Amino acid sequence: MDRSDLLHGQDTTTTSVGWYCDLGTWTDLICSMDKTPPPPQLTGTMRPTRSRLSLVLNKENSAALKESMRTLTSSLNKRMKGTPRKPSHTLAKKIKSEEIDALEETKLTSIAKRTKKNIPPLKEDSIKDEAIPQKSKKLPRRSLKAPSQKILQDIKIKQEPLLEDGESKPQRRRKVKVEDAPSKRIKTEEDEAMMVKSPSSFPWRDSKKYIGAHVSIAGGLENAVTNAVEIGARAFALFLTSQRTWSAKPLEPKTAERFKTACAAHGYPPHLIIPHGSYLLNCGSPNPEVLAKSRAKLTDELQRCEMLGLQLYNFHPGSTCGEIPVEQCVAKISESINLALEQTRSVTAVVENMSCQGHTIGGKFSQLRAIIDGVKDKSRVGVCIDTCHAFAAGYNLATKEGFHSMMEEFESVVGLQYLKALHINDSKGKLGCHLDRHENIGRGHIGKQGFTHLMQDPRFNNLPLILETPVGLSDAEEINILHGLE
Repeated sequence: MDRSDLLHGQDTTTTSVGWYCDLGTWTDLICSMDKTPPPPQLTGTMRPTRSRLSLVLNKENSAALKESMRTLTSSLNKRMKGTPRKPSHTLAKKIKSEEIDALEETKLTSIAKRTKKNIPPLKEDSIKDEAIPQKSKKLPRRSLKAPSQKILQDIKIKQEPLLEDGESKPQRRRKVKVEDAPSKRIKTEEDEAMMVKSPSSFPWRDSKKYIGAHVSIAGGLENAVTNAVEIGARAFALFLTSQRTWSAKPLEPKTAERFKTACAAHGYPPHLIIPHGSYLLNCGSPNPEVLAKSRAKLTDELQRCEMLGLQLYNFHPGSTCGEIPVEQCVAKISESINLALEQTRSVTAVVENMSCQGHTIGGKFSQLRAIIDGVKDKSRVGVCIDTCHAFAAGYNLATKEGFHSMMEEFESVVGLQYLKALHINDSKGKLGCHLDRHENIGRGHIGKQGFTHLMQDPRFNNLPLILETPVGLSDAEEINILHGLE
């Protein structure tokens, strides 16, 4: 029986070699090194198992097995003394000198390829003279966790050129040191002051036309001021509350103070800021419930204007809804204004002309005059002309003659002293269409020529001229267009 028979688990009754199952390799190796005579013959039965071969010994062989194991253990301790323990399969390999030569030559060839240098293969004599390089200790695996920002800031990256035979090699591109990078500059009070913009710093600061737009209050009322500055507006309009709901939470004094501070910081006087009323308002409604809500809403928003330090409040007059005569509707509107003014002290109620669409009031200047006549305190009532509404109502602003004719009628019927603001909008509809459809400046039926007459008319100096145009051109672009028509 040979060794392969045992290793392949073939059944036999006698073994006469010096290996025992798993310890067979060790026994064979130790006996060959120390020239130790093999153990005595053992009788038994060999059978394969799942993971290894097992040897079932007879009782009479137990003493011989113990003696053999003591001999193997003693020999193994002598051979393994002073060396770290290794798995049995590594000790079983006998490394020959030819294998060492081939291994060293392979290592040197690999090094030569990396360094691009021609190193001749070592001969057998040179291997004996030179020590075989020891295996370096395995370094611990680096953590994959990214270094913190603080650690990165402490790193200083330096690269110096290497010298060879007194000469310097070509330098690589030097990495920027972390300590050389410009640090973030802390803003001072002077920097903050320089960042504050105001209408007086705009290119058209010398113009007497104060053009602006309706701006958003998202995030807080004070943000309307910032939004106006960003588009280069010298005046602006805003909603004080949601224009689609009747109820609104009370205005907090801190919010009002922030708004007034922002207006003062950016140079917006109160007479160039004109809030727009809710679209729900119908101060001439035939419905008692709607009329009561409209009057309460009008009063609330006038009181908000006072808290914000504003002087003007613009709103649509109302509608008959086809249920009551125009005269009765006009009287209700005047009475609503009187009730609101009685509960406030300084704000002016500014009614807007309409386009004669449906049953709305204010499309004709005579109706606006009738509303004013019904207001007791005429020093606190005014009118805002919307160019789109006027054009849709039949006033031809597109021509020079039509524009001057409209202004003459307004001055004679309403009175120029009541003109407090303008809404600057082109019209998608044609002249007299009665449609309230705003368009960007120069893209509608009024055209740039019609707005040229307006921009060159001194009667609109020092008034808030507010854009309410749809998305298309930006507010900043349209402000520039209008200033270019002066």
